[in-house]
Amino acid sequence: MRKPGYFNIQYSVVVLVLTLMSACKSDVNAPNKPVMVLIKGGSFMMGNDLGEMDERPAHRVEVKDYYLAKYEVTKAEYDLFCSETGKARPPETYSEIKDDHPVSFVSWLDAMDYISWLNEKLNKNYRLPSEIEFEYALRAGGKAMDYSWGNGAPEKENIADESLRNKEPNAKIWESYDDGYPYLSPVGAMGFNALGLADLNGNTWEWCSDEYNAYPGGQLHERLASDSTILRVARGAGFRTDPWHTRVTTRSAVDENFKKPGFRLAMSAGKG
Repeated sequence: MRKPGYFNIQYSVVVLVLTLMSACKSDVNAPNKPVMVLIKGGSFMMGNDLGEMDERPAHRVEVKDYYLAKYEVTKAEYDLFCSETGKARPPETYSEIKDDHPVSFVSWLDAMDYISWLNEKLNKNYRLPSEIEFEYALRAGGKAMDYSWGNGAPEKENIADESLRNKEPNAKIWESYDDGYPYLSPVGAMGFNALGLADLNGNTWEWCSDEYNAYPGGQLHERLASDSTILRVARGAGFRTDPWHTRVTTRSAVDENFKKPGFRLAMSAGKG
């Protein structure tokens, strides 16, 4: 004979399991409420003396504690912003794009508009990560490493691979590597780096807050835009990125009006 309270206990267990399942699902899908990861600051060597001209010289920088979003902003999240503000939606260039894929084809100015809208909506202080914060996170907390996963072949990132070459035969790829997605993948599908961040160096490249400038004592590539154009930094690899440009020190100088990258949110530690 079952003891009194047996069914209550069973019911409680079922409720707990369902609650945990719901929490795991909403980790990605909670509408416009980003999951933020606390990144403990420190000191690290930024840049690469063996890299491109604008990656030099390697130099030591300090990073304060900050928060970085676990995932890139998704198409569904950006669509809600567009619905509420009347902002034009980015083009759906790839037929496979889904609501849980990262939004892309947004300008730096579009990203800033989204952040302003979300801050007002949630009474928060979100922002774009700085370039220093982005490289620090790519390096899993400032470690000396070539790629976000270490120094060898890819482990699990949505970067240029065999599945992309199957679609685009002339694509430059990581040979003998197949992540299973020729184009964009659901955020988090590739797992997380040592800091608990998803798709930081794959899926879609991402905007940083900074203007594109030379490192102390360094040089820039030749400017390809007019003097009136503001160039911003974009970081992180995407699904088309070849081995050389997948390195953690690779920098992209991008017109702030150019609609191509995606983005994720950051927040200074101690800010609500």
